[in-house]
Amino acid sequence: MINSLGRKVFALATSIVVAASALSIWAGSHSAKRALLEQVQVDGELLGSVIGQAVGLSRDLPDELETALGQDMTSTARVVAHFVALAERRGLPTQELERELQRVAADIGVAEMWITDSTGRAYLTVPAGSSFTFSPDPQLQPQASAFWPLLSGKVREVVQPSRARDLDGRFFKYAGVPGVDKPRIVQIGMEDHFVERIRDRLSLQHLNHSLVRSKVLQQGLVVVDENLRPLVDAAGSEPATLSDLDKAALQHAMASGRAQSELRPGSAVVYAAFRSPDGSENGAFIAHFDRQDLDSRLGQQLRFALLSGLAVLAGGAGLAHLFARRLTRPLEALTGVASRIGQGDFSTVDQLSAVQGQRDEIGQLGLVFESMARQVQNREQVLEDRVADRTQELLQKNVALSQAQAVIGSELDLARRLQLGILPEQFPPIAGLAGAARVRMQQQMGGDFYDFIPLAPGRVAVVMADVSGKGIAAAFFMAMARTSVALHLRQGADPAQCLELANDDLCTSNPLDLFVTVFVAVLDSGTGLATCANGGHLPPVLCSPGGKVQVLPTPGDLALGVMPGMRYEQQTLALHADQTLVLVTDGVSEAFDSQGREYGMERLVAALSSQGKTDPQHLVDAVFADVDKHAAGTAQSDDITVAAVGRLH
Repeated sequence: MINSLGRKVFALATSIVVAASALSIWAGSHSAKRALLEQVQVDGELLGSVIGQAVGLSRDLPDELETALGQDMTSTARVVAHFVALAERRGLPTQELERELQRVAADIGVAEMWITDSTGRAYLTVPAGSSFTFSPDPQLQPQASAFWPLLSGKVREVVQPSRARDLDGRFFKYAGVPGVDKPRIVQIGMEDHFVERIRDRLSLQHLNHSLVRSKVLQQGLVVVDENLRPLVDAAGSEPATLSDLDKAALQHAMASGRAQSELRPGSAVVYAAFRSPDGSENGAFIAHFDRQDLDSRLGQQLRFALLSGLAVLAGGAGLAHLFARRLTRPLEALTGVASRIGQGDFSTVDQLSAVQGQRDEIGQLGLVFESMARQVQNREQVLEDRVADRTQELLQKNVALSQAQAVIGSELDLARRLQLGILPEQFPPIAGLAGAARVRMQQQMGGDFYDFIPLAPGRVAVVMADVSGKGIAAAFFMAMARTSVALHLRQGADPAQCLELANDDLCTSNPLDLFVTVFVAVLDSGTGLATCANGGHLPPVLCSPGGKVQVLPTPGDLALGVMPGMRYEQQTLALHADQTLVLVTDGVSEAFDSQGREYGMERLVAALSSQGKTDPQHLVDAVFADVDKHAAGTAQSDDITVAAVGRLH
């Protein structure tokens, strides 16, 4: 019995020991596996924070640098445009101007300058001696054709991102603006690898390769956006094919915000979500952590459990808990530092020294993370310094631009006074006739003009004209037209012959294809007859005593400067005592109010009818007053000119 009881006790004790050993082995295995999965999950969540930072930086920082560089280049191009316009106006020879541009380019670090004429041909270049003509055809010039709209002045600037040129593969950034004095392209180019290098170093591919090289990961990451579209994969090139299980795990990680891990032969796989610091970009990734070191520790635990039996049964759970805490503590430190760096506090990077002292993947991850944080900090400092330098340069260039604008404004004001000075201030003293006129330019210089030209005794020629366009070009063309018309009238040509001869003169000297509408009337103070010819201008208005006003029909002949060899009709009007002939340009009829409605000829007739007087000066002042009342403060859209000639009683 004793032997039998002893055997039973021995068997029971043996069974208990075996059971305890088995339980210890199972408990040790389960605890080690759970710790391993927890570590992988924490690693995955930390890696998600790093990826989120990388996505935000790779999206924002290169684009901000690209934008700042483009604004700086556009400002430089505008200064160059004003410089070229001022130099050419002062008569600086082309070769000397090109040498000056080369010195300017060397001072400000610009590699290329291309300044064209109105056809797109670059006649001022840096480097000197280059030959190039811009084309609007994107198939012929995929890059340069984008600057063609600058010739029309409708586009105020064109900035292209840094990219490799088709010509030689060198990275260049181009920016351009239109000319300030005439249609032209002013383009500058800078050779720049800076933005591309930053974009490459901040990319997910670079992070992926760094983690693999440092053996933090067994193989590369598979990163997808919120719609499971691949952003980067293990190969770094062709998108990986996701299984249905992978898709479900990634979607669960994004929905819950928690990492999900599992053990596979040779690796620990984690599915985790990431989010950029501003929350604009989110997605998930798959990471394969190397489990060789972790498996080694798991084996030690299992052997210790097998040899120690009851000791493992008593203390296994506590040891497993302490072991898990040992693994997760450095990861908690990494997470805290990453969170503070995400808020812009780089002073906490030194706290990673304790983590980096570990000779495992966590220590390597701490080294990689510190390297990335230092790089980001250095780039922020470089960016701040560069922005400060560019701001100072911009202030200096703005001062130079203001000085150039002041010179240009002074010269334009002088030109305006000279232009107004060539118009007659008073009607010539001719018995039986009276006249008045007034002009108001829309810009500093314009294309409207009038003239009172005394001819034979008792005869005077009245001219009213309107040049197409505005500004300096119209003013020069106006001077040519006025000179030609006055010359032929003084040489004895009648109004029709005068328009024919002046038209031929203007057609031979019209490089900008401008044209001018002209009305000419020659009045005889003795007979009251007015011989008239009209080259595309508005018809005259005849004002009679008692408020009777009528628009006189005239032939609708072609404007001057359009086609040589034109013939013009002539007609004779009878101007009786106290009748006045009123002439206007389309700046009167096309004056707009705040609702965009035109003044029109009907309102002009109504305004003249309401006066009851036929005094020329009174009628001119009345028309200007009524146009101003109609516009009611709306900006003037065209030159306004009014002239009146009356026969005294």
